[in-house]
Amino acid sequence: MNHWTQESTKDFAFHLSLDFFTQLQDRFDDSEMLRKEFAKQLGISAGRVSQVFNNPPENPKVDSLVRYAQALGLKVSIVAYDDSDSRNDKGPVFSGVIAKCWEVMGKPRDLSAFTSAADNPQSINWLQNESFNRIASQDKKRPQADNQRFSDFNKAAGL
Repeated sequence: MNHWTQESTKDFAFHLSLDFFTQLQDRFDDSEMLRKEFAKQLGISAGRVSQVFNNPPENPKVDSLVRYAQALGLKVSIVAYDDSDSRNDKGPVFSGVIAKCWEVMGKPRDLSAFTSAADNPQSINWLQNESFNRIASQDKKRPQADNQRFSDFNKAAGL
């Protein structure tokens, strides 16, 4: 039996976007923030906020996802995982499952909650991988306009 996510990459991406913006809508609804305030933090109109919540973009850019999440005090993580369902017959793990598991585990910030190097050095080899560390430590410079925009956004979001 085929899962709906096997129909097309475009449909799969849209459903991921829908799930993400539903999470944002839930957070927004739980907050006391007005759409006007939220829109101002994002530098867009309140009408655009309504459009995004009512009809999420089919394939939003990662920086847009981050901006929306940060404006609501949230963070974003893009996770690739192997659930032994390579044909995707069962579909993806729902974001709520991942969030709940993280909460149940005490909201760990790194792998130390699961293992220590002394107990199982193989399980954290990827953290010590030279390529991973080189990529993670690269100082990529953004254009000056972007630096100012991100700085203003972070200040507005209280970050």
